[in-house]
Amino acid sequence: MRLEDISKLRLVPGDEVCVIEEFLPGDGAYEAGGKVRSAVIGYPVTNVDLRVVEVKRVNNKIHLPAVGTLVYGLVVSVKEDYALIKILSDSKCVKYSTPFTGILHVSQVHDKYVRSLHDYIKPGDLLKARVISENPPYHVSVRERQLGVVVAYCSACGAELLKQGNTLTCPNCKSTESRKTSAEYGTLKCV
Repeated sequence: MRLEDISKLRLVPGDEVCVIEEFLPGDGAYEAGGKVRSAVIGYPVTNVDLRVVEVKRVNNKIHLPAVGTLVYGLVVSVKEDYALIKILSDSKCVKYSTPFTGILHVSQVHDKYVRSLHDYIKPGDLLKARVISENPPYHVSVRERQLGVVVAYCSACGAELLKQGNTLTCPNCKSTESRKTSAEYGTLKCV
């Protein structure tokens, strides 16, 4: 990427600014996997003499997930020990200007030992989670009772699952599935 092209970019947290060999990260930027990424919404500003790139905030009132915030997110993929979440809004249903990437580690699902995340969440589930890290990708937790899956869909036919006791039942094909459900399962009015 040419230097004059870098200064025209508008960035959101997690966006790649350049590779570490070009510039070191300054304020509003961080390094991950050999790439300098934006930590804020803004524009990159380079200092060629020092070989540093900063990301200047567009506005200090940008709505970002913060540590301790409750958020709603869509489960994109699930592995044995972690899941990727697309964070869509805060718990007051205020949507973020762009979805943020979240990571749910197996250790953040339950206080007891969890062998596999596949037993607790599935792709397509909508979660209510707490943000536990300050930089993207945001790490989230669903350990608390009020946190977990708020909407789930049948793995067999795709219908929305209904909660009956501690299990989820499909109204169409009558199959049952288990999830780590939120105390608010089935009451979501946004997202």
